[in-house]
Amino acid sequence: MDDLINFLRRKLSPEDLAKLEGEFEAAEKEEYEAAIRRVVSRLKAAEKQHAFAHSRLELRSQDLLRLPKGRRLTVLRNSSPVMLLVLFRQILHQSWDERFGDVRRSLALAVAATEVAEAVELSGYLSVSDVHDLRAEALAYLGNAQRINSDLAGAELSLSKARDHLSNGTGDRILKADLLMFLAFQRVSQGRSTEAAALLEREIRLRRLLGDEENLGFSLIQRGWIGSILAEPIEEVCGYFKAGLTRVTDPFLVVQATSSLADAFAREGFGIDALSALTTAENLLHFIESDRLKLHHRWTRGITYRALGDLESAERDLRAVRQEMKASKAPSNSAIVALDLACVCAAKGKLQQVKQLAEEALSIFRAERLEERALTAILMLQEAVETERATEQMAVAVVNFVIRAQHNKALRFEWRDE
Repeated sequence: MDDLINFLRRKLSPEDLAKLEGEFEAAEKEEYEAAIRRVVSRLKAAEKQHAFAHSRLELRSQDLLRLPKGRRLTVLRNSSPVMLLVLFRQILHQSWDERFGDVRRSLALAVAATEVAEAVELSGYLSVSDVHDLRAEALAYLGNAQRINSDLAGAELSLSKARDHLSNGTGDRILKADLLMFLAFQRVSQGRSTEAAALLEREIRLRRLLGDEENLGFSLIQRGWIGSILAEPIEEVCGYFKAGLTRVTDPFLVVQATSSLADAFAREGFGIDALSALTTAENLLHFIESDRLKLHHRWTRGITYRALGDLESAERDLRAVRQEMKASKAPSNSAIVALDLACVCAAKGKLQQVKQLAEEALSIFRAERLEERALTAILMLQEAVETERATEQMAVAVVNFVIRAQHNKALRFEWRDE
Protein backbone atom coordinates (compact mmCIF):
# COMPACT_ATOMS: atom_id res chain seq x y z
CA MET A 1 0.00 0.00 0.00
CA ASP A 2 2.84 2.48 0.87
CA ASP A 3 4.54 1.70 -2.46
CA LEU A 4 1.32 2.42 -4.34
CA ILE A 5 0.87 5.81 -2.58
CA ASN A 6 4.48 6.81 -3.31
CA PHE A 7 4.01 5.79 -6.94
CA LEU A 8 0.89 7.97 -7.26
CA ARG A 9 2.62 10.91 -5.64
CA ARG A 10 5.34 10.71 -8.26
CA LYS A 11 2.99 10.34 -11.23
CA LEU A 12 0.04 12.62 -10.41
CA SER A 13 -0.02 16.41 -10.57
CA PRO A 14 -0.25 18.25 -7.24
CA GLU A 15 -3.86 19.21 -8.09
CA ASP A 16 -4.94 15.63 -8.87
CA LEU A 17 -3.16 14.28 -5.87
CA ALA A 18 -4.91 16.79 -3.64
CA LYS A 19 -8.27 15.78 -5.09
CA LEU A 20 -7.53 12.12 -4.58
CA GLU A 21 -6.36 12.52 -0.99
CA GLY A 22 -9.30 14.77 -0.18
CA GLU A 23 -11.89 12.38 -1.67
CA PHE A 24 -10.50 9.19 -0.15
CA GLU A 25 -9.14 9.44 3.34
CA ALA A 26 -6.27 7.06 3.86
CA ALA A 27 -6.92 4.36 6.39
CA GLU A 28 -4.47 3.52 9.09
CA LYS A 29 -2.72 0.14 9.02
CA GLU A 30 -4.44 -0.85 12.29
CA GLU A 31 -7.84 -0.26 10.69
CA TYR A 32 -7.06 -2.62 7.78
CA GLU A 33 -5.87 -5.32 10.17
CA ALA A 34 -9.01 -4.93 12.29
CA ALA A 35 -11.19 -5.24 9.18
CA ILE A 36 -9.33 -8.40 8.12
CA ARG A 37 -9.75 -9.87 11.60
CA ARG A 38 -13.50 -9.22 11.43
CA VAL A 39 -13.78 -10.94 8.04
CA VAL A 40 -11.75 -13.95 9.21
CA SER A 41 -13.85 -14.17 12.36
CA ARG A 42 -17.08 -14.18 10.34
CA LEU A 43 -15.73 -16.82 7.94
CA LYS A 44 -14.75 -19.08 10.84
CA ALA A 45 -18.17 -18.64 12.43
CA ALA A 46 -19.87 -19.52 9.12
CA GLU A 47 -17.61 -22.55 8.72
CA LYS A 48 -18.47 -23.78 12.24
CA GLN A 49 -22.16 -23.23 11.58
CA HIS A 50 -21.98 -25.22 8.32
CA ALA A 51 -20.05 -28.06 9.99
CA PHE A 52 -22.55 -28.13 12.84
CA ALA A 53 -25.51 -28.24 10.45
CA HIS A 54 -23.85 -31.00 8.39
CA SER A 55 -23.12 -33.10 11.49
CA ARG A 56 -26.70 -32.62 12.69
CA LEU A 57 -27.93 -33.83 9.29
CA GLU A 58 -25.74 -36.95 9.34
CA LEU A 59 -26.78 -37.69 12.91
CA ARG A 60 -30.44 -37.27 12.02
CA SER A 61 -30.26 -39.66 9.05
CA GLN A 62 -28.61 -42.31 11.24
CA ASP A 63 -30.94 -41.82 14.18
CA LEU A 64 -34.08 -41.87 12.06
CA LEU A 65 -33.67 -45.58 11.35
CA ARG A 66 -33.32 -46.35 15.06
CA LEU A 67 -36.61 -44.67 15.99
CA PRO A 68 -39.96 -46.50 16.03
CA LYS A 69 -42.02 -45.53 12.99
CA GLY A 70 -44.51 -43.41 14.96
CA ARG A 71 -41.78 -41.43 16.69
CA ARG A 72 -39.88 -41.05 13.41
CA LEU A 73 -42.91 -39.54 11.68
CA THR A 74 -43.39 -37.09 14.57
CA VAL A 75 -39.76 -35.94 14.29
CA LEU A 76 -40.08 -35.47 10.53
CA ARG A 77 -43.31 -33.50 10.77
CA ASN A 78 -41.68 -31.12 13.23
CA SER A 79 -38.65 -30.47 11.02
CA SER A 80 -38.26 -27.52 8.67
CA PRO A 81 -39.11 -28.20 5.00
CA VAL A 82 -35.66 -27.08 3.83
CA MET A 83 -33.97 -29.51 6.22
CA LEU A 84 -36.34 -32.27 5.08
CA LEU A 85 -35.45 -31.73 1.41
CA VAL A 86 -31.72 -31.94 2.13
CA LEU A 87 -32.32 -34.99 4.32
CA PHE A 88 -34.41 -36.60 1.54
CA ARG A 89 -31.57 -36.27 -0.96
CA GLN A 90 -28.99 -37.61 1.48
CA ILE A 91 -31.09 -40.65 2.48
CA LEU A 92 -31.88 -41.49 -1.15
CA HIS A 93 -28.19 -41.39 -2.09
CA GLN A 94 -27.31 -43.58 0.90
CA SER A 95 -29.97 -46.10 -0.10
CA TRP A 96 -28.55 -46.29 -3.64
CA ASP A 97 -24.96 -46.62 -2.40
CA GLU A 98 -25.91 -49.48 -0.04
CA ARG A 99 -27.66 -51.57 -2.72
CA PHE A 100 -24.68 -53.93 -3.11
CA GLY A 101 -23.29 -53.71 0.40
CA ASP A 102 -26.21 -53.99 2.83
CA VAL A 103 -29.48 -54.62 0.96
CA ARG A 104 -31.61 -54.53 4.11
CA ARG A 105 -30.24 -51.14 5.13
CA SER A 106 -30.76 -49.95 1.56
CA LEU A 107 -34.43 -50.89 1.88
CA ALA A 108 -34.80 -49.27 5.31
CA LEU A 109 -33.32 -46.02 3.96
CA ALA A 110 -35.65 -46.09 0.94
CA VAL A 111 -38.65 -46.51 3.25
CA ALA A 112 -37.41 -43.55 5.33
CA ALA A 113 -37.13 -41.46 2.13
CA THR A 114 -40.83 -42.06 1.38
CA GLU A 115 -41.65 -40.88 4.92
CA VAL A 116 -39.58 -37.73 4.45
CA ALA A 117 -41.39 -37.06 1.15
CA GLU A 118 -44.72 -37.42 2.95
CA ALA A 119 -43.59 -34.94 5.63
CA VAL A 120 -42.60 -32.42 2.93
CA GLU A 121 -46.03 -32.80 1.35
CA LEU A 122 -47.77 -32.16 4.68
CA SER A 123 -45.67 -29.02 5.23
CA GLY A 124 -47.22 -27.40 2.15
CA TYR A 125 -43.77 -26.02 1.22
CA LEU A 126 -43.79 -27.33 -2.37
CA SER A 127 -46.31 -26.99 -5.18
CA VAL A 128 -48.60 -29.96 -5.90
CA SER A 129 -46.69 -30.97 -9.04
CA ASP A 130 -43.32 -30.78 -7.23
CA VAL A 131 -44.71 -32.99 -4.45
CA HIS A 132 -45.77 -35.56 -7.06
CA ASP A 133 -42.19 -35.57 -8.39
CA LEU A 134 -40.79 -36.04 -4.90
CA ARG A 135 -43.18 -38.92 -4.15
CA ALA A 136 -42.44 -40.53 -7.54
CA GLU A 137 -38.68 -40.42 -6.91
CA ALA A 138 -39.01 -41.88 -3.42
CA LEU A 139 -41.28 -44.71 -4.62
CA ALA A 140 -39.02 -45.49 -7.60
CA TYR A 141 -36.02 -45.98 -5.32
CA LEU A 142 -38.16 -47.93 -2.85
CA GLY A 143 -39.29 -50.25 -5.64
CA ASN A 144 -35.70 -50.88 -6.66
CA ALA A 145 -34.68 -51.61 -3.05
CA GLN A 146 -37.63 -54.01 -2.68
CA ARG A 147 -36.59 -55.80 -5.87
CA ILE A 148 -33.04 -56.25 -4.58
CA ASN A 149 -34.54 -57.70 -1.39
CA SER A 150 -36.52 -60.22 -3.55
CA ASP A 151 -39.90 -58.59 -2.84
CA LEU A 152 -40.99 -58.44 -6.48
CA ALA A 153 -44.68 -57.96 -5.66
CA GLY A 154 -43.90 -55.00 -3.39
CA ALA A 155 -41.52 -53.58 -5.99
CA GLU A 156 -44.19 -53.78 -8.71
CA LEU A 157 -46.69 -51.92 -6.51
CA SER A 158 -44.19 -49.18 -5.60
CA LEU A 159 -43.09 -48.69 -9.22
CA SER A 160 -46.73 -48.52 -10.34
CA LYS A 161 -47.45 -45.81 -7.77
CA ALA A 162 -44.29 -43.97 -8.88
CA ARG A 163 -45.62 -43.90 -12.45
CA ASP A 164 -48.94 -42.48 -11.25
CA HIS A 165 -47.20 -39.68 -9.33
CA LEU A 166 -44.88 -38.99 -12.26
CA SER A 167 -47.85 -38.52 -14.62
CA ASN A 168 -49.14 -35.79 -12.28
CA GLY A 169 -45.77 -34.12 -11.73
CA THR A 170 -43.77 -31.49 -13.56
CA GLY A 171 -42.74 -33.77 -16.42
CA ASP A 172 -39.16 -34.11 -15.12
CA ARG A 173 -37.40 -36.13 -17.84
CA ILE A 174 -34.48 -37.17 -15.64
CA LEU A 175 -36.94 -38.69 -13.19
CA LYS A 176 -38.72 -40.43 -16.08
CA ALA A 177 -35.42 -41.89 -17.27
CA ASP A 178 -34.63 -43.17 -13.76
CA LEU A 179 -38.04 -44.82 -13.52
CA LEU A 180 -37.57 -46.52 -16.91
CA MET A 181 -34.27 -47.91 -15.64
CA PHE A 182 -35.83 -49.28 -12.42
CA LEU A 183 -38.71 -50.79 -14.40
CA ALA A 184 -36.19 -52.50 -16.68
CA PHE A 185 -34.40 -54.02 -13.67
CA GLN A 186 -37.76 -55.23 -12.35
CA ARG A 187 -38.61 -56.92 -15.65
CA VAL A 188 -35.25 -58.74 -15.66
CA SER A 189 -35.93 -60.03 -12.14
CA GLN A 190 -39.37 -61.19 -13.33
CA GLY A 191 -37.81 -63.16 -16.19
CA ARG A 192 -39.13 -60.68 -18.79
CA SER A 193 -35.81 -59.61 -20.29
CA THR A 194 -37.22 -58.79 -23.74
CA GLU A 195 -39.47 -56.15 -22.13
CA ALA A 196 -36.49 -54.96 -20.07
CA ALA A 197 -34.44 -54.42 -23.23
CA ALA A 198 -37.26 -52.32 -24.76
CA LEU A 199 -37.51 -50.19 -21.60
CA LEU A 200 -33.75 -49.61 -21.58
CA GLU A 201 -33.84 -48.60 -25.24
CA ARG A 202 -36.41 -45.92 -24.35
CA GLU A 203 -34.29 -44.79 -21.41
CA ILE A 204 -31.14 -44.64 -23.56
CA ARG A 205 -32.88 -42.41 -26.12
CA LEU A 206 -34.03 -40.11 -23.32
CA ARG A 207 -30.55 -39.96 -21.73
CA ARG A 208 -29.07 -39.01 -25.13
CA LEU A 209 -31.65 -36.24 -25.48
CA LEU A 210 -30.79 -34.95 -22.00
CA GLY A 211 -27.04 -35.13 -22.62
CA ASP A 212 -26.72 -37.19 -19.42
CA GLU A 213 -23.47 -38.93 -20.38
CA GLU A 214 -22.61 -40.68 -17.10
CA ASN A 215 -26.05 -42.24 -16.67
CA LEU A 216 -26.23 -42.96 -20.40
CA GLY A 217 -23.02 -44.96 -20.03
CA PHE A 218 -24.47 -46.90 -17.11
CA SER A 219 -27.63 -47.73 -19.09
CA LEU A 220 -25.68 -48.83 -22.17
CA ILE A 221 -23.69 -51.20 -19.96
CA GLN A 222 -26.92 -52.60 -18.49
CA ARG A 223 -28.28 -53.02 -22.03
CA GLY A 224 -25.18 -55.01 -22.94
CA TRP A 225 -25.68 -57.25 -19.92
CA ILE A 226 -29.33 -57.88 -20.86
CA GLY A 227 -28.18 -58.55 -24.42
CA SER A 228 -25.97 -61.37 -23.15
CA ILE A 229 -28.96 -62.82 -21.26
CA LEU A 230 -31.04 -62.69 -24.44
CA ALA A 231 -28.21 -64.43 -26.33
CA GLU A 232 -27.94 -61.53 -28.77
CA PRO A 233 -24.92 -61.60 -31.14
CA ILE A 234 -21.74 -61.05 -29.18
CA GLU A 235 -20.80 -58.16 -31.51
CA GLU A 236 -23.94 -56.25 -30.47
CA VAL A 237 -23.39 -57.04 -26.78
CA CYS A 238 -19.78 -55.86 -27.06
CA GLY A 239 -20.94 -52.68 -28.82
CA TYR A 240 -23.22 -51.73 -25.92
CA PHE A 241 -20.51 -52.38 -23.34
CA LYS A 242 -17.86 -50.40 -25.21
CA ALA A 243 -20.22 -47.47 -25.86
CA GLY A 244 -21.03 -47.41 -22.15
CA LEU A 245 -17.43 -47.66 -21.00
CA THR A 246 -16.42 -44.58 -23.01
CA ARG A 247 -18.87 -42.51 -20.96
CA VAL A 248 -18.60 -43.67 -17.34
CA THR A 249 -15.94 -42.40 -14.96
CA ASP A 250 -16.73 -44.36 -11.79
CA PRO A 251 -13.89 -46.94 -11.36
CA PHE A 252 -16.26 -49.34 -9.56
CA LEU A 253 -18.64 -49.30 -12.53
CA VAL A 254 -15.81 -49.65 -15.05
CA VAL A 255 -14.52 -52.78 -13.28
CA GLN A 256 -18.03 -54.20 -13.03
CA ALA A 257 -18.69 -53.55 -16.72
CA THR A 258 -15.39 -54.90 -18.04
CA SER A 259 -15.78 -58.03 -15.90
CA SER A 260 -19.31 -58.52 -17.29
CA LEU A 261 -17.96 -58.07 -20.83
CA ALA A 262 -15.23 -60.62 -20.14
CA ASP A 263 -17.86 -63.00 -18.76
CA ALA A 264 -19.95 -62.63 -21.94
CA PHE A 265 -16.93 -63.28 -24.16
CA ALA A 266 -15.75 -66.30 -22.12
CA ARG A 267 -19.17 -67.97 -22.10
CA GLU A 268 -19.32 -67.66 -25.89
CA GLY A 269 -15.83 -69.16 -26.21
CA PHE A 270 -13.91 -65.99 -27.13
CA GLY A 271 -11.05 -66.50 -24.67
CA ILE A 272 -8.61 -63.90 -26.07
CA ASP A 273 -11.25 -61.15 -26.06
CA ALA A 274 -12.30 -62.15 -22.55
CA LEU A 275 -8.70 -61.98 -21.34
CA SER A 276 -8.27 -58.49 -22.82
CA ALA A 277 -11.35 -57.16 -21.00
CA LEU A 278 -10.34 -58.96 -17.82
CA THR A 279 -6.88 -57.35 -17.86
CA THR A 280 -8.48 -53.90 -17.94
CA ALA A 281 -10.60 -54.79 -14.92
CA GLU A 282 -7.64 -56.26 -13.06
CA ASN A 283 -5.57 -53.08 -13.47
CA LEU A 284 -8.33 -51.04 -11.81
CA LEU A 285 -9.11 -53.56 -9.06
CA HIS A 286 -5.95 -52.53 -7.21
CA PHE A 287 -7.58 -49.16 -6.46
CA ILE A 288 -10.96 -50.53 -5.30
CA GLU A 289 -11.79 -52.09 -1.96
CA SER A 290 -14.57 -54.54 -2.79
CA ASP A 291 -14.36 -58.20 -1.83
CA ARG A 292 -17.48 -58.91 -3.88
CA LEU A 293 -15.96 -57.47 -7.05
CA LYS A 294 -12.68 -59.29 -6.49
CA LEU A 295 -14.48 -62.61 -5.99
CA HIS A 296 -16.53 -62.10 -9.16
CA HIS A 297 -13.32 -61.15 -11.01
CA ARG A 298 -11.69 -64.43 -10.00
CA TRP A 299 -14.81 -66.31 -11.08
CA THR A 300 -14.66 -64.66 -14.52
CA ARG A 301 -10.94 -65.38 -14.69
CA GLY A 302 -11.71 -69.08 -14.11
CA ILE A 303 -14.14 -69.34 -17.02
CA THR A 304 -11.76 -67.26 -19.16
CA TYR A 305 -8.97 -69.78 -18.51
CA ARG A 306 -11.38 -72.55 -19.55
CA ALA A 307 -12.19 -70.72 -22.79
CA LEU A 308 -8.43 -70.38 -23.41
CA GLY A 309 -7.88 -74.11 -22.77
CA ASP A 310 -5.86 -73.61 -19.57
CA LEU A 311 -7.88 -76.17 -17.61
CA GLU A 312 -5.54 -76.41 -14.59
CA SER A 313 -5.73 -72.66 -13.88
CA ALA A 314 -9.48 -72.70 -14.54
CA GLU A 315 -10.05 -75.51 -12.04
CA ARG A 316 -7.89 -73.82 -9.41
CA ASP A 317 -9.77 -70.51 -9.60
CA LEU A 318 -13.25 -72.01 -9.81
CA ARG A 319 -12.70 -74.35 -6.85
CA ALA A 320 -11.48 -71.40 -4.75
CA VAL A 321 -14.51 -69.29 -5.78
CA ARG A 322 -16.86 -72.20 -5.06
CA GLN A 323 -15.57 -72.44 -1.48
CA GLU A 324 -15.91 -68.69 -0.91
CA MET A 325 -19.42 -68.68 -2.36
CA LYS A 326 -20.46 -71.41 0.05
CA ALA A 327 -19.02 -69.45 2.98
CA SER A 328 -20.77 -66.24 1.90
CA LYS A 329 -24.13 -68.00 1.73
CA ALA A 330 -24.85 -67.14 -1.91
CA PRO A 331 -26.57 -70.37 -2.96
CA SER A 332 -27.55 -69.49 -6.54
CA ASN A 333 -24.08 -68.21 -7.41
CA SER A 334 -22.53 -71.22 -5.69
CA ALA A 335 -24.64 -73.53 -7.90
CA ILE A 336 -23.60 -71.72 -11.10
CA VAL A 337 -19.92 -71.90 -10.10
CA ALA A 338 -20.40 -75.65 -9.54
CA LEU A 339 -21.74 -75.95 -13.10
CA ASP A 340 -18.82 -73.87 -14.44
CA LEU A 341 -16.46 -76.24 -12.65
CA ALA A 342 -18.39 -79.17 -14.18
CA CYS A 343 -17.52 -77.73 -17.62
CA VAL A 344 -13.81 -77.92 -16.75
CA CYS A 345 -14.16 -81.45 -15.38
CA ALA A 346 -16.00 -82.51 -18.55
CA ALA A 347 -13.15 -81.12 -20.65
CA LYS A 348 -10.72 -83.17 -18.55
CA GLY A 349 -12.86 -86.31 -18.87
CA LYS A 350 -13.67 -86.45 -15.14
CA LEU A 351 -17.28 -87.48 -15.66
CA GLN A 352 -17.85 -88.68 -12.09
CA GLN A 353 -16.99 -85.21 -10.80
CA VAL A 354 -19.30 -83.69 -13.43
CA LYS A 355 -22.11 -85.84 -12.02
CA GLN A 356 -21.39 -84.80 -8.43
CA LEU A 357 -21.23 -81.09 -9.33
CA ALA A 358 -24.47 -81.32 -11.33
CA GLU A 359 -26.18 -82.99 -8.36
CA GLU A 360 -24.92 -80.20 -6.07
CA ALA A 361 -26.28 -77.51 -8.40
CA LEU A 362 -29.59 -79.38 -8.82
CA SER A 363 -30.06 -79.64 -5.05
CA ILE A 364 -29.45 -75.91 -4.57
CA PHE A 365 -31.72 -74.86 -7.42
CA ARG A 366 -34.53 -77.10 -6.23
CA ALA A 367 -34.30 -75.47 -2.80
CA GLU A 368 -34.28 -72.06 -4.49
CA ARG A 369 -37.29 -73.13 -6.59
CA LEU A 370 -35.60 -72.51 -9.91
CA GLU A 371 -37.88 -72.94 -12.89
CA GLU A 372 -38.44 -76.47 -14.16
CA ARG A 373 -36.85 -75.70 -17.57
CA ALA A 374 -33.48 -75.02 -15.95
CA LEU A 375 -33.76 -78.11 -13.73
CA THR A 376 -34.51 -80.21 -16.81
CA ALA A 377 -31.33 -78.95 -18.50
CA ILE A 378 -29.22 -80.02 -15.51
CA LEU A 379 -30.95 -83.43 -15.46
CA MET A 380 -30.07 -83.87 -19.13
CA LEU A 381 -26.41 -83.25 -18.24
CA GLN A 382 -26.62 -85.90 -15.52
CA GLU A 383 -28.19 -88.39 -17.93
CA ALA A 384 -25.44 -87.67 -20.46
CA VAL A 385 -22.84 -88.46 -17.79
CA GLU A 386 -24.52 -91.81 -17.12
CA THR A 387 -24.29 -92.76 -20.80
CA GLU A 388 -20.80 -91.21 -21.15
CA ARG A 389 -22.04 -88.64 -23.67
CA ALA A 390 -21.32 -85.58 -21.52
CA THR A 391 -18.91 -83.15 -23.20
CA GLU A 392 -17.50 -79.75 -22.37
CA GLN A 393 -19.72 -78.20 -25.06
CA MET A 394 -22.86 -79.70 -23.54
CA ALA A 395 -21.92 -78.61 -20.01
CA VAL A 396 -21.26 -75.06 -21.28
CA ALA A 397 -24.63 -75.01 -23.04
CA VAL A 398 -26.34 -76.11 -19.81
CA VAL A 399 -24.72 -73.51 -17.54
CA ASN A 400 -25.30 -70.70 -20.07
CA PHE A 401 -28.96 -71.72 -20.34
CA VAL A 402 -29.41 -71.84 -16.54
CA ILE A 403 -27.95 -68.32 -16.19
CA ARG A 404 -30.18 -66.91 -18.93
CA ALA A 405 -33.33 -68.82 -17.92
CA GLN A 406 -33.39 -67.04 -14.55
CA HIS A 407 -33.99 -63.75 -16.38
CA ASN A 408 -35.72 -64.85 -19.58
CA LYS A 409 -38.76 -67.09 -19.32
CA ALA A 410 -39.05 -67.33 -23.10
CA LEU A 411 -35.91 -69.49 -23.43
CA ARG A 412 -36.12 -73.22 -24.12
CA PHE A 413 -33.21 -75.61 -23.75
CA GLU A 414 -32.33 -77.54 -26.86
CA TRP A 415 -29.35 -79.86 -27.31
CA ARG A 416 -28.46 -82.18 -30.14
CA ASP A 417 -25.56 -84.59 -29.88
CA GLU A 418 -22.96 -83.88 -32.52
